[in-house]
Amino acid sequence: MRRLLYGILAASLLALSCKEVEADFDRLNPVMNETGAIMLSEKNLYLLIGDGRTLTANVTPWNAKDKTITWESGNPEIATVSATGTVVGASEGECDITARAGSVSASCHVVVTRLYIAAESLEVTLPSRSIAIGETLVPEVTITPGNTTEQLVWTTSDSQIAEAGAGGIEGKKAGYVDITATIGNISWTETVQVHPEGLWLEQVDALLKPVQREPLDWACDTICVARGETATVQMIVRAGVDQNNNFNPEVVFFAPDGQREGFSVEPRINHVREVRATEHWDLWCGGAAPDRYSYLVYDIPDPLVPQSDYQRWLKKGGFAGVWAEFDIPLDFTPGLYQGLFRVSGDSVAELPFWVKVYDVTLPEKQGLDILQWANPEVEAMTGDETPEYWSVMNTYMPMIVRFASQYGQNGFRLVYADGGWRYLDRKAVKDPVSGKYHLVVNFDEPAYEREFNMFYENCPDLRQVQGHNIVAARHESTITMGAYKLDGNGDLWVDSDGNPESIYVNLPDEDPAPVKYYLKAYFDGLRKMLESHTFPDGRSWKDVYVQTLSDEPDDNISGAYNKLTEIVKEVAPDFVVLDPVQSTLINTANLDIPCPDILTAKGLPRQEDQTVWIYSAMGPQGNYANRFIRIPLLKTRILHWLNYHYDASGYLHWGLNYWVGAKDGDPWKDAYGSYIAGDMWIIWPGDHKLYSSIRLCAMRDGIHDYDLLKMIENRSKADADAFCARLILDAEAPSYDMDVKHFRALRRDMLEYLSK
Repeated sequence: MRRLLYGILAASLLALSCKEVEADFDRLNPVMNETGAIMLSEKNLYLLIGDGRTLTANVTPWNAKDKTITWESGNPEIATVSATGTVVGASEGECDITARAGSVSASCHVVVTRLYIAAESLEVTLPSRSIAIGETLVPEVTITPGNTTEQLVWTTSDSQIAEAGAGGIEGKKAGYVDITATIGNISWTETVQVHPEGLWLEQVDALLKPVQREPLDWACDTICVARGETATVQMIVRAGVDQNNNFNPEVVFFAPDGQREGFSVEPRINHVREVRATEHWDLWCGGAAPDRYSYLVYDIPDPLVPQSDYQRWLKKGGFAGVWAEFDIPLDFTPGLYQGLFRVSGDSVAELPFWVKVYDVTLPEKQGLDILQWANPEVEAMTGDETPEYWSVMNTYMPMIVRFASQYGQNGFRLVYADGGWRYLDRKAVKDPVSGKYHLVVNFDEPAYEREFNMFYENCPDLRQVQGHNIVAARHESTITMGAYKLDGNGDLWVDSDGNPESIYVNLPDEDPAPVKYYLKAYFDGLRKMLESHTFPDGRSWKDVYVQTLSDEPDDNISGAYNKLTEIVKEVAPDFVVLDPVQSTLINTANLDIPCPDILTAKGLPRQEDQTVWIYSAMGPQGNYANRFIRIPLLKTRILHWLNYHYDASGYLHWGLNYWVGAKDGDPWKDAYGSYIAGDMWIIWPGDHKLYSSIRLCAMRDGIHDYDLLKMIENRSKADADAFCARLILDAEAPSYDMDVKHFRALRRDMLEYLSK
């Protein structure tokens, strides 16, 4: 009985154990599902006849009942397929290759061709054109059509500097290298800079301001100049790590290409210093320039300051601009010249550059007359100490005139010798024969002598000395002139003591006779003084003297102004009258040199063979060319292309050094002062010295552009106009081609034209 019980118990335990095993087996081997789908490695396949490509198939879900793949071709005469999925092109045409598993299938469309499918376009975008040694750039590549059978090939001009392939561009050694991608007959090439991690240099066109927060398109192009021009090399110093010492820029050599030492021309080296330039635009004058630097950028590069006066440190990621200028003599040997630029800080960086001097020589004297107003208030140079008159005249004004003359400024306005109503010696003199009185006007000859001689001694190419306005006041539509009372016969009226009575006359409404009488006496006295003094070169003062009547007459004042110019032309026809004007209603027949602003230049009537200038000041704004700090530098250089466009032989701008308008009288605090940034001054004050600006250099180079255009005009007016039209697309719209690379190509074409 006991033996029977043991048997029953053992059988029960065995049955239980088997059920557990079956449950485990079910868990390890779930129920097989139906085949869901087939995923092919390619949906479309392009083959040449005889070429093969293997397709792969993935069956889902993973536990499908039937995962066996069978392959078949929709047309074996066009393409065959093996049991393992290898497709081979048999003849030209199209068919489907189908993979089956159970009840599901998937197809790949195959196109078989006899010829390659040519690439039609290639687009390559680099995330950066500058990489550190050891870094890799991965380009973004787009090829059209996507089914091209041509292969993309990467090459590099110097594999020691960088290697290029499908995986990207890898920097190997510092330097510049051309990376080329080619597919079929289409190529793309870009220059990439490989730099060390510490300190490195990039060459950037001198017409690009090195503005923080904005990308800089560095260029390695050869700088092309004529003899008599200035070759400017701008280098950007970049720091990959903190530089704890200020960096020192230098040019190691500048010599004919292939020579590695010596200097054909000694350079001037300056830092391009940033200054605060608060955005400030006056809408009544045209509004903000659409291409001005972003409002996020407060510090704009402009002053050029030598290393001795400006110490600079760079933090990681920082950069700074440095200029080297080479004044090419008129007798310089044409050819290709190489230089080597070096900066030394915690690290040392070097970069070569090239300058091509063409066999083209500028005239010994520039073609343009450039007139501006130097200001005697020079406290910004003297530490807020107001210098005495003699100190200004003997030291500071000669310094300013001498400095400005180096940049093509050859005309200056009188500063202290005021020919206006306030400071003249006017008296009634009785004629002993007739007993009548007449007016005699005497000028302060010593004051005039000091200024005329100062201008002559410090400006080697002095062409104009401009007199002051003669208008007492201007109103909405009238001009007030100082004059003297006349009697019923039109003679000078005097009281019982023989004293004349001064009066004011409003033109054009009141009797102009007293004004005519006074201006006749005024210009008679001025003529006598000017003609009695001569310069060492034989010219009299009057030969360079130009008279301004009233600045910037507009439409409202045009009637009164025309009356005034009519009087002046009648009583003093031999005086040269030069006035900046803002109205096309001005009668230019009474002006010797009308000087319209850029807005007025096109519509202003011109007399036959009349000399015309142009000017800019507070305006025009908007998209027009001007000297403002916050606009692209090319818009400043264009000013003298506008001289050529309007056939204007001179240019007037007033703000040479009007630093008194700056905040606290210190232009280094903010270039925005009483007027728009860049209108008031174009040179910068140092401690009893002066600094140039990249804007002034752009104007100097624009003067050279004008001379080149005039040289081309001597060969063909049509050719010169065509060159100008490539930059000045529409002066009135205005529309200029602002691509700096386009401008450099244009300049190179002009030099090539002239060198033939």
